[in-house]
Amino acid sequence: MAMTFINKFIITIDLIMDQNKLKGYDVKLVDGFPDKYKCYFCKLVFRDPIQTFRGERACKYCYFNMKSKNPAVCPIDKEPITDNEVFQDKHLMREIGQLKCYCNNKDAGCVWKGELLEIQKHLDGCNYVKIDCKMCNNQIPKINMKVHQSEECLYRSINCNDCGIDLKANELENHRLICPMKKVDCPYNCNEKPFFTELFDHFKSCSKLSINHICPFQLIGCNYKAIDSDDLNSHLKSTDHFLITVAVVKKLREDYDKMQHELGVHQKNLKSSSEKQEKLEIQIKDVNGIIRVLQESLSNLSGTAIVSDDEIKNFEIKLNQCKKKIDELLPKKNMDDFLSLQPKIEELTSIADKIEVDNAVIGESISEIDLKLQMLENTRYDGKHLWRITDFRFRFKQAEEGKTLAIHSAPSFTSRGGYKFCSRLYLNGDGSGSKTHLSLYFVIMKSEYDQLLEWPFKKRVTFKLINVLDQTKSHVESFIPDINSSSFQRPVRDMNIAAGCPQFFPKASLFSPNYLVDDTIFLETIVSE
Repeated sequence: MAMTFINKFIITIDLIMDQNKLKGYDVKLVDGFPDKYKCYFCKLVFRDPIQTFRGERACKYCYFNMKSKNPAVCPIDKEPITDNEVFQDKHLMREIGQLKCYCNNKDAGCVWKGELLEIQKHLDGCNYVKIDCKMCNNQIPKINMKVHQSEECLYRSINCNDCGIDLKANELENHRLICPMKKVDCPYNCNEKPFFTELFDHFKSCSKLSINHICPFQLIGCNYKAIDSDDLNSHLKSTDHFLITVAVVKKLREDYDKMQHELGVHQKNLKSSSEKQEKLEIQIKDVNGIIRVLQESLSNLSGTAIVSDDEIKNFEIKLNQCKKKIDELLPKKNMDDFLSLQPKIEELTSIADKIEVDNAVIGESISEIDLKLQMLENTRYDGKHLWRITDFRFRFKQAEEGKTLAIHSAPSFTSRGGYKFCSRLYLNGDGSGSKTHLSLYFVIMKSEYDQLLEWPFKKRVTFKLINVLDQTKSHVESFIPDINSSSFQRPVRDMNIAAGCPQFFPKASLFSPNYLVDDTIFLETIVSE
């Protein structure tokens, strides 16, 4: 019994000391960070991922560390579970190991990038890893340490060039102000360089002063002009230059105080400018969000609009013919013929523009009508939406041809008076899943109950592609909303920006009889606590 306790104690200590390694990988992925690779707990890339029989995923350490607080309940979905119902996700582990990532020392200058599986081996020998400088304790990239300690570190030992004493680099500036062996230029330009401590003695023999009979205190404001050396000596004995010196020092003190005040005002202005810059950056981020919404809307419209390809092609042919005719006429400088073609070109261009506008309007109308029909067809109020997509092969072909980029599910609610949402599906993929995967997204929609709800939206979202032959083997992906994302804030428009899984399911596996039956697939979206 005692031995068992000691073993458990040692294991516990090891876990605490190695906690950072046991959590997810804190790396920057080359192709972005999809939610499907993010641990529910540590928010990092999965390390040794596990999956419950209900499809929840987390790092092995994170999951069992949290589960130890209540062993009978899953710490993610809060449902009853046993350890036998939690499995190592070897497929996801292999997939994560092949992800391309940057070195953690990229900001320090390392250009390495490679598979996540290889990063620890690289880091063990990376010359850009930061280590403590033994003199100043600052962290410096290993590759720069030699130069830092010999040329940059403020605590490195150096010699004063004038007196030769050893001191720290950060002491040199103050030392040079009082260095007894420092040579200075004579302020009267006699071309001699006396030592700093012998400057006053130098004035007694300075050639410029003795020849021109100049008062040494001319530098601080004495304007007396002596006739000869006797007159100068008489002046020095009779005049109290101490008062002049005090006045000069007082003026210097006032100037110094004024400069300190101006420096304070300047620093305050800099802080204010910094705050304004932060506000401007926030505004820029908001504008970028609006631009993304507009781009997404434009993408949807271009996919749903009915465009008369033949008609547009005919206009393009006519325009090209006109341009060719212009090219033939211009070298001959036949400007009359050229000008006669301009009205026709303008007419064709105007007609082409009108067609594009009409198509956009038609596309928008069709999208709106389609959404309203779906709303009438099926609206749920329990946070679960089962989406039956018929005529799948036709829709899939339309997507591959670029005619219908995305389709939407009917809107649903998490509860009566709850959050309104729908799902958006890109059959030919989107973003990192373009042309290779189904891309499935969750979209928060504006509703009349939003004022009563808590924002940002924090509930867990789970997508499921149902395996019709064996529903226990359905494909499941889930994620926890990023509360800082605009996708989960209170909507100000009909729809927020979509968020979800760009690589939800490989296209190559879609046409399996497990998922496609009678040209129909079933997708389920579940919102849970």
